[in-house]
Amino acid sequence: MAQELAKLLSETGIGIHDEALAIIGLPPDEWPGVLDKLKQAPGFISACLDPEELTLVMTEKGWESIMAGFTSRKVQHGYRLITMDVVLEWSVVGFLAAITGVLAQQRIPCGVISAYSRDHLLVRQEHLEAAIKTIQGFLDKYQKIPTG
Repeated sequence: MAQELAKLLSETGIGIHDEALAIIGLPPDEWPGVLDKLKQAPGFISACLDPEELTLVMTEKGWESIMAGFTSRKVQHGYRLITMDVVLEWSVVGFLAAITGVLAQQRIPCGVISAYSRDHLLVRQEHLEAAIKTIQGFLDKYQKIPTG
């Protein structure tokens, strides 16, 4: 593994968000109405608009506060967010592959949200404990290795 990646892994902490999240799929033409309602929604929100769909990831409470009026929707409940607590440049290669790779080896499904400087993993509540243990065990190996 490249020295830069090993250094980043040695500096990475994990943060666990307390609230349960929902993943919501809406038709893309709902975007203007959703955007207006998101201003009042509490908690974590991530939105992705592409030509085929609008995807929201937000707290279940936040979704409950804005869901009225959106009849054409798909919703999955019961997710938790794990934040990879290290600032990442967009030029970094292999960080997510390393983290999601160890989860895949343990057959723990996850989704990923890449923010401007941090990556977040979405895991179902029933996989949260195993995901945390797996990720922390992997990161601990790098935190014991001198990287300089």
